[in-house]
Amino acid sequence: GSGMTLANNINLNSTGSLSNAGGSNTISGTVTMNGTTNTISIVDASQTLTLSGVVAGAAGRNLVKTGSGTLLLTNANTYLGSTT
Repeated sequence: GSGMTLANNINLNSTGSLSNAGGSNTISGTVTMNGTTNTISIVDASQTLTLSGVVAGAAGRNLVKTGSGTLLLTNANTYLGSTT
């Protein structure tokens, strides 16, 4: 399907997760990771989720990508955890 752009800021709390359920989409607002493990799921290989805003988070805030789709981080992100 076609995609959309979301300009709002997003806070992932506790064990926060974000799912790209359809199309290729962009989040241009800041994504702040507050949980120890923050999961972003891109379900299908034909889907792309672009985070063009800053991804922020303190030390120990880890980003885990799941699913067969593509995750693009296109800004100078400031989170201090790992990316898997």
